[in-house]
Amino acid sequence: MSLFSVNHYRFPGVEIKARLLRDYPFNSEFSHVLGYVGRVNPSERQTLDSEQYRANDDIGKTNIESYYEKDLHGKVGYKHIEIDASGNMIKTLNVIPAVPGKNLYLTLDEHLQSIAITTFGKFHGAMIALDPNNGEILAMVSTPSFDPNLFVQGILQTDYDALIKNPAHPMYNRALNGLYPPGSTIKPFLGVAALGENIVTSTDRIFDPGYFALKNSTHVFHDWNHKGHGWVNLHRAIVVSCDTYFYWLSLQMRISGIYKALSDFGLGKKTGIDLPKEPEGIAPNSLWKEKHSGQAWYPGDTLNTSIGQGFTQVSPLQLAVATASLAMRGTGYQPHLLYRTEDIASSTSTLFTNKMTTQIHYQQNDIAFSEIIDAMQDVIRSPEGTGGRFGKNATYSVAAKTGTAQVYSIKDNTNMSSLETLRDHGLFIAFAPVDQPKIVVVVVAEHTGEVAPIVARHVMDAFFSEKKIGNVK
Repeated sequence: MSLFSVNHYRFPGVEIKARLLRDYPFNSEFSHVLGYVGRVNPSERQTLDSEQYRANDDIGKTNIESYYEKDLHGKVGYKHIEIDASGNMIKTLNVIPAVPGKNLYLTLDEHLQSIAITTFGKFHGAMIALDPNNGEILAMVSTPSFDPNLFVQGILQTDYDALIKNPAHPMYNRALNGLYPPGSTIKPFLGVAALGENIVTSTDRIFDPGYFALKNSTHVFHDWNHKGHGWVNLHRAIVVSCDTYFYWLSLQMRISGIYKALSDFGLGKKTGIDLPKEPEGIAPNSLWKEKHSGQAWYPGDTLNTSIGQGFTQVSPLQLAVATASLAMRGTGYQPHLLYRTEDIASSTSTLFTNKMTTQIHYQQNDIAFSEIIDAMQDVIRSPEGTGGRFGKNATYSVAAKTGTAQVYSIKDNTNMSSLETLRDHGLFIAFAPVDQPKIVVVVVAEHTGEVAPIVARHVMDAFFSEKKIGNVK
């Protein structure tokens, strides 16, 4: 700048001005939520207001930066001036003041975000923590991640290639865009619907020998426990995650009843979160299969759907919203990241308006939710519950469900150590405290069955520790 100042007379009409740049102080921690800004590209210039954006301006490219671009950008100001032949300003003719963009305050808790990322360690996956009373997202993790600061002044081609070619896909937002088979985590939702619509009662039971077969069929559908669970009612089927019971239940509900239950809880639908490019997922039925494959729906498809396999695909966010509706006994809210906006020009602040989006009512609503939530507590507290890795002795009551999403059908005697990326995903849904839920946590851990409940436990412990000392809003 000093060198230019000395030679300023050589460059009439040219001056140096300071320029503000976006900075992301948490680096990769929030990149899949905040997104990043970058220079306006040629295709964007064709659709943008040329008075508001210049070629060297920044614009939100992804996530919050993109979704709230209009609020963050504000309006450009102008100064009409008179200059001499050398480019020196003589006088100001007119001034149109700029309108600053709004400040955005989000619902996120940095400590919970950090705890989840640290607990994931080397493993990949996603975690959503939200407040079921209003839909506020408390933490939203997708790991691995990337540093958004790389994009602010234009990313180097070598850095971009390294991100794109990374087999772990660090730029992929697993929490929002990742679609996974939900596995056994859908069993509580089907259980609520089956009890609520009087399809079964809490005393109905079947004998589980470790497998299930359809009439007039030689194909056998195995339980995850090949030895079987013996006599099982709905409560115990949730606790031990008995597949055989839900194979039987699926024939009572039929695919129409299963589809309605999944839809009631918002699975296979966009949640409406304030982020762009949210996928719908898949809650399958006979019409869906015929439309997408031209094939008929078979009874075996119904059985697979009942244990969260087959065609079913949901995002971690959808699963969190569904779990929140279950925790609140049928009432659900639109998830959101925006807490409030602050208009700098008018010095006013506006809170986000919470939106109720779900009201589930079954014939036996209270009984259905109470029975299933009680069973979900036994997933953790019962000696035969599948949630043992969550651990005991929590200072809060918790209801949970484990799940396994099959990635690949492994044959007997396969060497799994050489097929790590084909191992099943582990899922875990939970909420606490049971009577007055304050937090819902959903974790998907790719290719490992051990990490998901541990991440959930660390996040919940941190949340209630913060609540105790008053650090959480």
